[in-house]
Amino acid sequence: MLSWQDNLQDAAFRGVRFDVVSTQDSVARNHADHEYPWTDGADVHDLGRKARNFRLNAVFWGDDYDTRMQQFTAGLDKPGAGELIHPVYGSVPKVQLIEYQVKHDADRPDYAEVGLVFLESVTGTASDTAAAPEQWGDALFNRLDGLKDRAQLLFSQAMAPVNKARALFSKGQSMAAAMLNTLDVMRGDLSGVVRAGVNFLDSPGHYINDLLAILDPRTLPLGRLLHHTHKAAPSVTFTPQGATRSPAPGYHAPDAPDASVSVPDMSSPAPVMSAWRESTAILNRIVSLPDAMLRHEVSGSVPLPENAIRTDMRELVTLHKTLVARQAAELAAMLFMDDERVASLSQQDLESVANDVRGFIQTAITATRENYREATERLSEDPQPLGLLWRPVVEDLKESALTVQMMAEAIMATRPPLTWRTVTQDGNLHLLAHTWYQDYTRAAELLRLNPQIRDPNDIRRGDVISAYAR
Repeated sequence: MLSWQDNLQDAAFRGVRFDVVSTQDSVARNHADHEYPWTDGADVHDLGRKARNFRLNAVFWGDDYDTRMQQFTAGLDKPGAGELIHPVYGSVPKVQLIEYQVKHDADRPDYAEVGLVFLESVTGTASDTAAAPEQWGDALFNRLDGLKDRAQLLFSQAMAPVNKARALFSKGQSMAAAMLNTLDVMRGDLSGVVRAGVNFLDSPGHYINDLLAILDPRTLPLGRLLHHTHKAAPSVTFTPQGATRSPAPGYHAPDAPDASVSVPDMSSPAPVMSAWRESTAILNRIVSLPDAMLRHEVSGSVPLPENAIRTDMRELVTLHKTLVARQAAELAAMLFMDDERVASLSQQDLESVANDVRGFIQTAITATRENYREATERLSEDPQPLGLLWRPVVEDLKESALTVQMMAEAIMATRPPLTWRTVTQDGNLHLLAHTWYQDYTRAAELLRLNPQIRDPNDIRRGDVISAYAR
């Protein structure tokens, strides 16, 4: 849900902020009209959109309103284009002020309105308002649901010959043992996750559902810190192998964490990113488990056949990489939609999360292409249409990567540009925040943007600090 309270931005022109009571924006198009004698109407040809017109009513009030207004209008008199921060649309990088009017009213003393008219001074720009992270998130969750279904269909078709061909009996044994051991290792002491008596080779969908239940983003370390806004509460809670006791089923609120799950300390400097790294480590473990079992570095309840080889696990490893990419994208989207948690992240943190997700997705795309590309060449003779089924999986992965990137960019677009500022006097971050922004409470923001600062009360003259431009 979007609202002015959450999404309106502080208006500014050339970095100077001002208060706005109303806006009126207009868009017109150039056109050529061809009219003919004794013929009603005309042939109208579209020649493109004109420059967008922005009309803002700025207000100044108070005992010193005239001084502040004169300083503001003096800046308006400077020639050339500049950046406008529109209260609704955000940054418009290049606009030209073409007119301003100052209005005083005898009924409103110590008060003035300044009507501003700007024209966008660049070609080829779009006039659409950037989509909010919530809108991107809804589209991503729908995409990920489809990805799960298509990955399941692809894996099921790839497993179809294993139970039928005698030559693939050893491969089937290896994969069945690897799937059972993967769930055994990842579920720890949590009982009731693996369906008793289920042959995962006959019903690969059951294995996928069980693995996704264990890797539900809301049960990962980061998910336990977030305020969930989509889907129902999970039916299982992740428990690392070797935990001392089994947690009760169901979602555990962040304010009452279970002792069996590692939850980052919210008082630490970067709890969200710490939890993100813990979560990605768990996802990476899923990808590495089949190879680790072959090297006998990890053992489960079912021993692998003596003649098990790496090629026996190709389809399973590819599936793991796809599901891990899916869960990483969903977890990142949940983070980007949590306003409270995402507010603590710097631009570098947002880029790091998006890049991690894109890394997971690129790994899954590469594995899918390498494993199933040959099936496209033998499509006419293959009883299973693998050559047709793997491409939609890749397309879903690519679209998911783009959506996660767009969500991160949408969040960054709502923030002022980052810059480097040189400290002019010894002090602390609270003093800097007051000096630069007239708001000492933004000291925490400066600390987030500068993790290299060890003591926020010992800032020296000449230090270079990363800070928002306004």
